[in-house]
Amino acid sequence: MLSKMTPKKLDFFDLFERHAKTSVEGTALLAETLAGWPGTANNVCRIEEVEHACDNITHMTIDLMRRTYITPFERDEIRELISRLDDVMDHAQGAASRLELFKIQSVPPHMIELGKVLARATEQVHEAVLLLRNIKKAQEIQAYSKEINRLENEGDRILKAGLAELFETEKDPIAIMKLKEVYERLEAATDRCEDVANVLEGILIEHVG
Repeated sequence: MLSKMTPKKLDFFDLFERHAKTSVEGTALLAETLAGWPGTANNVCRIEEVEHACDNITHMTIDLMRRTYITPFERDEIRELISRLDDVMDHAQGAASRLELFKIQSVPPHMIELGKVLARATEQVHEAVLLLRNIKKAQEIQAYSKEINRLENEGDRILKAGLAELFETEKDPIAIMKLKEVYERLEAATDRCEDVANVLEGILIEHVG
């Protein structure tokens, strides 16, 4: 649908919102993939398609910025926001691709839990981004940012617990290395959600006070 829309019909808020919504779809699919692996291996290609769609939206945002004289925020803020949004799906897709690349046989429970936390964090990002059209709803945006930060901390806790269990129970060092990398990609994606929250709070400081 987005590819059929002409640039004149899009504004920055449309693109921010579409990117965040697409990421929600992608991370929900990733959580489903982790929970059902290896029976959900076909989802890896779908997640890659979502990541490509996010890249496309990012490129459209940069292009719109180049063609627009008056922007809703500073150009650096727009670039930083869309870049941090894009990082989320980059890392999510990286985790999915490694499940297939490394021929992971089974997904540990903590990894499934971390995927669910990531999906919830991107939902919160989407809700916060939707409020940018009415930036005076600063308190609501800050509430979403606080929840994103909480989920990032929860993700850190799950990562530590998952790695501790992995090192304790897995005897194959190659298997440890593979699973550790998937864990870290998932945790990096939750970190990028927190980065989005930090960018949003910075925009609030500059434009609301």
